[in-house]
Amino acid sequence: MLTSVWIAVANLVPALLFSYFAAELYTRNPRGLEYRIAAVSMIVLSFSFASRYMRFLSDIGPEFLQYWSAPILLLSLGQINHVFRLVVHWNRGQEDRMLLLACYWPLLVWPFVVMFMQTWLLNGLYFILAVYCLFSCCVSYRLWRKRAWNKGIRFFITLFLIVSAVRLTAVAVELLAGHQLGLDMPISVILYGQLLLAVVIRYVLMSHDFSPPHVRRYEIVSSTTDQCIWEWDADTGIVHWNDAIHSLLKAPGGYSRMPPALFFEMVHPEDREALKEWTRAILKETGPRGIPFRIQNFEGEYIWVMSSGKAVYKPDGRPMYVLGWLINIHDQKQAEQKIDRLAYYDSLTDLPNRLQLQERLNSLLMEAGKLNTRPAVLLIDLDRFKLINDTLGHEAGDRALKMMAGLMKHVVGGEGVLGRAGGDEFVVLLQDVADDYDRIIELANAILAVFGIQIEVEGHEFFMSASIGISIYPKDGLTAGQLLKSAEIAMYRAKNRGGHQYEMYRCGMDELLQQRVQLEKHLRGAMGCEEFIVHYQPQVDIMTNRIVGMEALIRWSSPDMGLISPVQFIPVAEEIGLIVPIGNWILREACRATRRWNDGRTSPLTISVNVSARQFMQPDFHDTVKRILEETQLPPEQLCLEITESTAVNNIGFTRFMLQQLISLGVKTSVDDFGTGYSSLSQLKMLPLHTIKVDRSFIHPMTEEEENASIVRAIIAMSHSLNKRVVAEGVETPEQLRLLQQQGCDMYQGFLCSRPLPESDMEELLAAEAAELRRAL
Repeated sequence: MLTSVWIAVANLVPALLFSYFAAELYTRNPRGLEYRIAAVSMIVLSFSFASRYMRFLSDIGPEFLQYWSAPILLLSLGQINHVFRLVVHWNRGQEDRMLLLACYWPLLVWPFVVMFMQTWLLNGLYFILAVYCLFSCCVSYRLWRKRAWNKGIRFFITLFLIVSAVRLTAVAVELLAGHQLGLDMPISVILYGQLLLAVVIRYVLMSHDFSPPHVRRYEIVSSTTDQCIWEWDADTGIVHWNDAIHSLLKAPGGYSRMPPALFFEMVHPEDREALKEWTRAILKETGPRGIPFRIQNFEGEYIWVMSSGKAVYKPDGRPMYVLGWLINIHDQKQAEQKIDRLAYYDSLTDLPNRLQLQERLNSLLMEAGKLNTRPAVLLIDLDRFKLINDTLGHEAGDRALKMMAGLMKHVVGGEGVLGRAGGDEFVVLLQDVADDYDRIIELANAILAVFGIQIEVEGHEFFMSASIGISIYPKDGLTAGQLLKSAEIAMYRAKNRGGHQYEMYRCGMDELLQQRVQLEKHLRGAMGCEEFIVHYQPQVDIMTNRIVGMEALIRWSSPDMGLISPVQFIPVAEEIGLIVPIGNWILREACRATRRWNDGRTSPLTISVNVSARQFMQPDFHDTVKRILEETQLPPEQLCLEITESTAVNNIGFTRFMLQQLISLGVKTSVDDFGTGYSSLSQLKMLPLHTIKVDRSFIHPMTEEEENASIVRAIIAMSHSLNKRVVAEGVETPEQLRLLQQQGCDMYQGFLCSRPLPESDMEELLAAEAAELRRAL
């Protein structure tokens, strides 16, 4: 009876006590790994003693040893060993998996013993216990000699060493005695040794903090800050985090430890190698303290973070741990990237801007010196783009620029770099053209073809055109500035030749640019100095051979530069914005002179005045014409305003509206230089025009080429069918006049009748014609 009571007390009391210990430890720190494992080990020990009591109560066969008693015993040994290692912070530099294997290998080996050593189960169990106890003795002895950080740890290691030695002795004695002592003696020694160690572990975990000083400091700091703090253990390789990691990486709860391999898998592939290099550098104290990199959070998004760390070393110079912090700099990085984009990209077209183009060109030139390549520059400037801004406003102009930039980007593709240098100016950089000039010309023609199509902006249709200047390294310049300047000179040459074409830089073009600069300088002061004069070219009725009107043509007589042709200064005036005041001045002067000449004439003359595209598209042009007519007192029907064919079709909707406004004043309208633009008579049919003027390029070859004569005949016939009169420009020979008479042309002007004349000479010509008419009567 007393034996049964003693057996019950010796087994059930420890079982109940360990259950209490388990609840106590888990309640103390549910998130601490040591406390959780210790609590589980207490429960396992409780089962061990309970199973031991069950074995004494009944006669249980070997199955009990195989499937219950031995596994619980081995699990208990592994868990106490595991808690011991965690408490003393010694993992022998192992990852978590290696630590688990070192602690629980007997439990893993036992199934193989059951499978292959059925008749020697007891020997197999004793052999496993002997090896494991010997291993525990070796580990604890090594720790006792080398890694006793303080008295508490030293006491704990000493106790573990003694218990391991006693257990090893009990198992060895049983093996040497040939199992004469019975199974209960070594198992009892092992279990009560476990009990002793468990009581000490419970006391240690509940009463003392055996963490190293740096761990305690880390825990204090990490628990009192919202910054993400990490510690990398140089021995174990494990990275420990504080709770701030949950919000930074949106990690699941309880996530506080991470193997290095997993951590580097989360780092962006492009930043991974740099981070590894930084890690190696801080261990040697040779690299920067901080490094920015991208890391993938647990929602799959990459964020920018900044990490900084400092290594702490052991007395022997080996690294002990690295302590650092991790902060979220994603918003800051995005702001920096936005600033960089604003600095290097055009905000409207999203193309590289002038600064980036300059840097890229410098890089290409550096490569050219090493690789013997020949970069090229194409400078693209839109012709008369200001018309859109002046007509529809800058927002519409921006949309047109964005549209054209997209089309050009599609054409250039990967062949080069397209950027916006500013305003309506674009640049294409080609890395290497070698001697293949055909490639450059082909690309230039492809870009010009883009501008040859009609685009629609805010319901208005426009024909865009561009001029392209080309320069090639090294013949046209050795620096980025020289190449861009050469391309600009070539581009202005293309503009001076009429635009919508390309021009390759050639020596001597610099003088043309200097002339243009001088021209622009003097042009700005010409209005104030009254250097402009108006010449008049008569328009003659073909049937009566009488002067029925004149065309007003501007001339510039500069004291410094002499007589300058309109072909030279009109494009410059359009570009620098002087064409509107110049055009209004011509209109006023022509109306004044015509009003004076028509006094006393029975058949009033009609004055034709050319209107530039920019002047025509001024919103207040209608009011300007009305005001000038009132100032000069010229009847509206004696004024004919001429617009070029390209202006007429560039924006059909606006052109129709403005022509209707002018006609409402009583003014006549005409389209000039017909046949040189993109239009057809079917398009002009939609416009309220009175007169079609056939360009001189069709008139000159009439007598030599039947094809041109047929074209002129067709234009005259179709114009008459649309109730429009026809004026032939540039008639110089009687033969040309005879053909025009046969074809039914209404009027002509040209050197055959008279050159453009100053106002006084025109007045004399009109007086002479009037005198001749009186004599004829």
